[in-house]
Amino acid sequence: MHEDGLPPREATRKSMDQITGALVGIALVLSAVFVPMAFFAGSTGAIYRQFSITIVSAMVLSVIVAIVLTPALCATMLKPSKGDPHAKGGFFGLFNRGFDKTNRFYQGSVSHVVNRKWRYLFVYGILVGCMAFLFMRLPGSFLPEEDQGIMFSMVQLPAGASQERTLGVLRKLEKHFMEDEKENVNGIFTVAGFSFAGSGQNAGIAFISMKDWSERKRPDQAISAIIGRAYGAFSKSAKPWSLPLPRRPLLNWARQTALICSLSIVVAMVMTRLWAHVTRCLAWPDRTRALLGFPQTA
Repeated sequence: MHEDGLPPREATRKSMDQITGALVGIALVLSAVFVPMAFFAGSTGAIYRQFSITIVSAMVLSVIVAIVLTPALCATMLKPSKGDPHAKGGFFGLFNRGFDKTNRFYQGSVSHVVNRKWRYLFVYGILVGCMAFLFMRLPGSFLPEEDQGIMFSMVQLPAGASQERTLGVLRKLEKHFMEDEKENVNGIFTVAGFSFAGSGQNAGIAFISMKDWSERKRPDQAISAIIGRAYGAFSKSAKPWSLPLPRRPLLNWARQTALICSLSIVVAMVMTRLWAHVTRCLAWPDRTRALLGFPQTA
């Protein structure tokens, strides 16, 4: 309004013509990135689904407010300024001068970079190379192993093995953890005929409860060291196969899904109420100005 001398409604229209395309483009790009993550299957989807839904919901709400509510408020509440807004005193004058100074600094920085593009492209290439080097050197895993005080071991014998053989391997498993690892293990519970890899008389699983972390302070008492010794002990058996694994920190998927659905319903109800109030405010702009303490329009 100050630069072009336009009334609030026309200034709002001109501003929205300039930024609406950018808002829609940002929304489409972010949606194209995060929406497919909500449909990932398995544990990957369970991890990233909540983040993708949260980000997309917040982004869509922000774009709706920026396109619908904010222009209406600007056209209703703003009024033309008299004189130079940078000459005002108090907080608003200080804000205007600071914003104008920041804007000039940004424009000058962009011009400086554009005029020396090859130099900054070289610096950018160095940064990309450093990132690639660190990416290749850093260890990575799908889920980090955490010492949660519990682990499980799956037992798988050759097809056709009797249940007696499976029980014999499970007894060896119990002996190893309750005798060789008695300093670290609190108890063990074994199941014959079932494992996470399948069910049958040649399958079994054992749940091992570790002692409290205060009793396992040495490095050789960490769960990774215990798993390493278990691998060494069970690798001596040629046919029976046992796989000790720590419990992963990915639990209660159904509970997380139910929580996301509940939050989505609450957000939908709030948005419905908000849209009803916005519609009323847009229908009676003079009443809205009176309620907010602004002078009435002619």
